[in-house]
Amino acid sequence: LTDIFAEVLLETEFNDQARFTQIVMEEKARQEQALVPAGHSVAALRLAGSLNLNAHLSELTSGISYLDYLRTLVAELENDWPAVLKRLEEIRKILVRKEGLIVNLTAREQDRAACEQAFTRLIARLPGEGSGVHARPVQLDFAPTPLREGLILPAQVNYVGLGVNLYELGYVYDGSIHVILKYLRTGYLWEEIRVKGGAYGAMVSFDRMSGTLCLVSYRDPNVDATLEVYRCLGEHLKTLRLEQGELERSIIGAIGELDVHLLPDARGSASFVRFLTGDSAAFRQQMRRQILSARLEHFHALGEFLSQIGQGSLCMLGGQKVEEFAKANGIATRPA
Repeated sequence: LTDIFAEVLLETEFNDQARFTQIVMEEKARQEQALVPAGHSVAALRLAGSLNLNAHLSELTSGISYLDYLRTLVAELENDWPAVLKRLEEIRKILVRKEGLIVNLTAREQDRAACEQAFTRLIARLPGEGSGVHARPVQLDFAPTPLREGLILPAQVNYVGLGVNLYELGYVYDGSIHVILKYLRTGYLWEEIRVKGGAYGAMVSFDRMSGTLCLVSYRDPNVDATLEVYRCLGEHLKTLRLEQGELERSIIGAIGELDVHLLPDARGSASFVRFLTGDSAAFRQQMRRQILSARLEHFHALGEFLSQIGQGSLCMLGGQKVEEFAKANGIATRPA
């Protein structure tokens, strides 16, 4: 396995223009074909990318911005292949190196020593400080800026999203937010957007590292009606009266999402992500306690902040209805 890793990392040849062009064309086609079935993910990533740096980087490498780049790259492959080849080699030199390398290994105790020896040999083959390649720190030009955008494509359904950074509004993280979001997914948003509005579904996501909260509808026949549901979300929570049984179901659901059963590979992956992000066991235990202690007052308090969600970012993806709504409200549009 480590021999295969070494071959891929160190011996791959990029100079086959026809093969690389085929790969780019296939990737471009996959991204375009995913726009309608995964429109909610496209809109959510676009929203989050306007609000925090990590999501911005993800959007550049897997969102609409990535698709835009692939379209540009197709033309560049035809007109300036040497420039593309040079960038590929430069990227490999920067990425494939000992400096900054972290290895995450998940194995049985009796296999650990053999695995460590194999990966030690692999690391020894990677270029080091004497390779002549030096990392150049890059200052990313990013500032959170509310987005108001309509992405137009030939579709009979829409994906309507609204997002905001709760931390910038003054919200202080509490584990009870996961209980509230569980209630919203299965209660308010389900009733208003799925049952009454006729959409296939509605999602709400929250990134506790950055504070970004995004609401997105899925295969939605509406635009303005869905946005009105989002805008009323804060008032709904502020005036909510919730039976104890329903609160307990939301608490159980939130704990279930936090502590899912993981197989060894997923356990190792989760552990690695927590290591990289500083997500400590003590913090996660505190989060569990806050989830189990969620009360109606937490719903009311979060409602105060969500009343300001209309000040956040707006992203819609769809056809004629999106185009008409954008034109009537002075929102910029562009082809998806």
